[in-house]
Amino acid sequence: MKKEDLYIFSLDCTRNLESIGVIGNTISYLEEQKNTFSNPETLTYSDAFDAHFDQIIDHCKHALLRFRQTINENYPHILLTFNVREFWDSEERAEIFQAINDENASKEYSEHIEDFA
Repeated sequence: MKKEDLYIFSLDCTRNLESIGVIGNTISYLEEQKNTFSNPETLTYSDAFDAHFDQIIDHCKHALLRFRQTINENYPHILLTFNVREFWDSEERAEIFQAINDENASKEYSEHIEDFA
């Protein structure tokens, strides 16, 4: 799906650099989902968020695969991964890593997965 009104990509990280990620959004989606995925009073996720969670994950995986294709020619040594804390186990994280990176890197990642979490 191509979005013409993409307005932001943000590199997001925690203060101690324990967690780093890329976030993208479109103007139309932001307007459409305003207060749909979270309750502004309680700051909890809504049922609508839970219903779309798998779609969100699939879109993130697809974005990483496209990003890999884009940077592979000039930066094949840079590894990419995707982790949803407290949701995926080691095996699921390794599967995603393997889909995005080469076989040698995937083997090393699987052997030391807890170091990458």
